[in-house]
Amino acid sequence: MARAREVITVDEVIEINRRMLEASGGSFIPPGNFLNRNSLDYILGVIDESLFGQPMYPTVQAIEVQVSNFR
Repeated sequence: MARAREVITVDEVIEINRRMLEASGGSFIPPGNFLNRNSLDYILGVIDESLFGQPMYPTVQAIEVQVSNFR
């Protein structure tokens, strides 16, 4: 049985975003600096899902494509 990938959490995404904005001089707007939190929740929820026995997002690149569609 294949081991599921470790999936990043919403809190980790928030912290990464906060640090990147801090380093670049951008503005972080609490609590999470979100335009659309539901899109992030959706992506993080389906990363390890499969369809017809095949992973929906087998690579990081596939995940990036899906995330870019929500912008």
